Amino acid sequence: MRGPEGQIHYGDVIVLADVASGGFVSSGGFDGAESLTVLVERHFNPSLSVPNIADCCFQVLPKLSFTQAKSASAYLKESGIGGVALRNWHEHVINKNQDDAVCQQLLQYDVRLQEENEANAAELKRWWGQPVMSGMIVMLKHVSSSKYLVQLRYRSTVSALSFRVELHELGSKASSWKFAQTGKGTGERLYYGVQLHIENCKFANSFLSVSKGGIASSSSGSKNVLKLYREAPTPEVNSCLRQGVDFLPQAFCHFDQMRQADAEREQAVPAEEEQGEGEQNCVHGMDCVVLRTTTDFRYLYAQPDDQAKLSWSRLSSTSEMVKGVDQVAAGAMWCVQPRK
Repeated sequence: MRGPEGQIHYGDVIVLADVASGGFVSSGGFDGAESLTVLVERHFNPSLSVPNIADCCFQVLPKLSFTQAKSASAYLKESGIGGVALRNWHEHVINKNQDDAVCQQLLQYDVRLQEENEANAAELKRWWGQPVMSGMIVMLKHVSSSKYLVQLRYRSTVSALSFRVELHELGSKASSWKFAQTGKGTGERLYYGVQLHIENCKFANSFLSVSKGGIASSSSGSKNVLKLYREAPTPEVNSCLRQGVDFLPQAFCHFDQMRQADAEREQAVPAEEEQGEGEQNCVHGMDCVVLRTTTDFRYLYAQPDDQAKLSWSRLSSTSEMVKGVDQVAAGAMWCVQPRK
């Protein structure tokens, strides 16, 4: 797709799928959910278990500032106040009784943090929905953990040519990446379905990759080819599987566009039905659907470890606009079948 609806935008949420193994880049739930791995279940085989889609989602964000947040975090450690997440600053620090000098310093940091958060919010608002160009800096935020994808200076244990990649609460230059389109220069618009790779901004010539054993890492000089898709499976995805493309980042949703599309579709339904074109809005046998509550926007999904166990989950705070998700991986996708 080469129209405006197929462009990559700031605010989009994507899923990274390793085509070579058929698995998804996901937080494995170990090491404090800071490590990444590739769960190698085949996502085109419904008989195999799959990861929770919320653990596989990354949001494309502009470059944000964390200078004051890092300074505050360092001060907490120096003051012996450990185990405090900055997002819970007020609850765990400001409202507790501390030494007067410590309290004064904490209050100063609180003001600086609020100013930095407001600046970041303004930056998000400025870039939200804007197209991402080749060579532009992005940050990849893990949706379910609210942590940022960051490359470390330490070598990976699985390859001497690779660096470790983890999820950190605070962003940095090492968590800044650039999408580059294969065979194109900087400033080119990026579209879903075109080949690209992801380069780290701090460590030159380091590209997001998957090491042996399914561990996500950043390899020096090795440009893993990536592709972005809005939905799967499609003939194009299957074609890429045969060609051995390394990654398939699939778009999870684009919120502003989907809200607008939903509103336009609701207004257009009566006219389409009069013209006999409302067929696409009907539910048919073998269609894949999501079952959502109308009050709190939760989805019915089956637990991967127990197919007989059903539960309600939000999946993520932004999943109310879920569309174009891999039917098998989501865990909340259901197939409509005729009663036998």
